[in-house]
Amino acid sequence: MNEPLASFVLIGGGTALAFIWLFFALRRLNRQEKARPFVLKLQVEPAPSPPPASAEPSMMLAFYYLGALVVGGLVFVGAWIYCIATYGFLFGVGLGWLPSAIVAVIAGFTWPLLVALVTLAVLGMMQGW
Repeated sequence: MNEPLASFVLIGGGTALAFIWLFFALRRLNRQEKARPFVLKLQVEPAPSPPPASAEPSMMLAFYYLGALVVGGLVFVGAWIYCIATYGFLFGVGLGWLPSAIVAVIAGFTWPLLVALVTLAVLGMMQGW
C-alpha cells in the first residue's frame, strides 16, 4: 500500500471512529436527559441599585486624563523617534509605532509617578547629588 494513502486511511479512519463515538455518546446522554428531567427552581432577588453617579467627572480625574494625554503623547513621539534612529527608516517608521504605543500607554497610566521621578532627578542634578 502506498504510504501517503495508508496514512490518509489511518487518520481518516481514526477521525471517523472518533465522530461515531461522539455521536452515540451524545445520543445516549440525550436519552438519559429525556428519561429523567432535571428542573432547578431558583428564587432570584433583585440586586440593590447602585448609588447614582455624578454626571461630571471630578476635577482631579480631568487633570489626570489631561496629564495622561500629554505624557503619553510625548512618550509616543520620543519612542517612535528612538525606533527610527535605532532600526532605520523602514522598520522604525513601519513597525516602530507598535512598541511606541505600548510604552506610551504604560507611561500615560503611570504619569504621576514618572513626573515625580523626573522632578527628583532634576532636583538631584541641581543640588549635585
